Amino acid sequence: MRRLQEQHQKDLEEMEQRLQAFSQAEWDKVHLGYQGEADKYKALLQTQMEQLEGSHDTLKLELERSHEEQLQCVKQHEQSLEELKKLHTQQLESLDESSKDSEVALIAQIQVLTQENVDLLEKLTSEENKRRELAVGQVLLCAS
Repeated sequence: MRRLQEQHQKDLEEMEQRLQAFSQAEWDKVHLGYQGEADKYKALLQTQMEQLEGSHDTLKLELERSHEEQLQCVKQHEQSLEELKKLHTQQLESLDESSKDSEVALIAQIQVLTQENVDLLEKLTSEENKRRELAVGQVLLCAS
């Protein structure tokens, strides 16, 4: 009976070992299958990531270029605005100076015309006084 028990124990151990070996082989086979799938999806994901990174880099460069162009455009507009401000200031100064020159010339012309008017009034008064004297002289001559 003991031998049977030992034989049975031995058979049990052998079966356990075979079961472990079979289980290990099945596990390795399934693991390899899952590892293959994981590697396949990892490679697919890596490819997609590389494509996304490439698209991202391209888009980023395009946006940077567009931003730079817009920045240059803004700088040109600012420069144009500054030039227009300078031109406007120069025109205002020129018009102000021209206005002052015209005012001075008009004041001088008014003074000349005022003086001519005064001279003409004095001459007219003098002529009128001479005519009165002549008229008074003729009236006195006629009366004598």
